[in-house]
This record gives sequence, C-alpha cells and structure tokens, in this order.
Amino acid sequence: MFRGRYNHSIDEKGRLSVPITFRESILADGNIVFVTQFDDCLVAYGRSAWLSLEETVSLLPQFDENVLRFTRMFVASAHECVVDKAGRVLLPVELRSAVNLHGPVVVQGMLNRFEVWDEARWQANEKVSESILPLASKISTFGVRL
Repeated sequence: MFRGRYNHSIDEKGRLSVPITFRESILADGNIVFVTQFDDCLVAYGRSAWLSLEETVSLLPQFDENVLRFTRMFVASAHECVVDKAGRVLLPVELRSAVNLHGPVVVQGMLNRFEVWDEARWQANEKVSESILPLASKISTFGVRL
C-alpha cells in the first residue's frame, strides 16, 4: 500500500526518484505502470496491481460503448517504466508532457497506487487546509468509518 505525501523533483533527464517508502513495494513487484487519464497528474500502479486491474477491465462487456471508450482512454495511456537500482524511474516525454511535469513534484500515496503531480498544479487543486470532515461524511455512505 502507498501512503503519505512527498516532495520530489523531476531531474533534467526526466527521472523521478520514487519515495523510499514506496520502493520496497515497487522493487518487489517489478516495474511501475503510469497512466495519464486522471485529473492533471500521473497515476502509478505496481505491475501486479496493474495486471489485476487489466484483468478486471478485460472481463467487462467489451462491446459496451462506455467500456470501449474507457479502455481506449485508460489502457492506451499506460506506460510501463523500469525502476533503476537507485530507485529512479525515467518518465517518457509523452507522460511528462501530458500533465506538464518538470522540476518540483508532489508524490502522494493513494492505497494501491500513487499520484505524481506538478507541485504548482497540486497546490492549486488541493486545499491542504480544507477539513476532511465533509468528505468523510460523504464516503461514510459507502460503509467507510473513520
């Protein structure tokens, strides 16, 4: 599981240093699969979590228009990236350009995945000081109790 929020940066070669607390999970799992179709950030899955998600999507009715559109957008945006021995991953230009990643970034855990945001965009989209109570109230309807 991925949890926590970390400030990192994309270096001049386009590499991201994976937060050390995420590395053990990622390195045991192999590579990272990044997708670009969420908000204005990259979403990263460990290889096994991604394969499980692909299996789930493959079981959906493949001729349903919504499933077709979702698969085209979501799966087609996926890029499997190798993590080097130093815990860095080279993000292809296409991925970085899609969400304007360069320089300072915010990497945040999202349970079975993590997000990589341009720091300025993250600050504009997130209200860090916002209370979690209204959101907790809404998700409690799904049976989540905090």
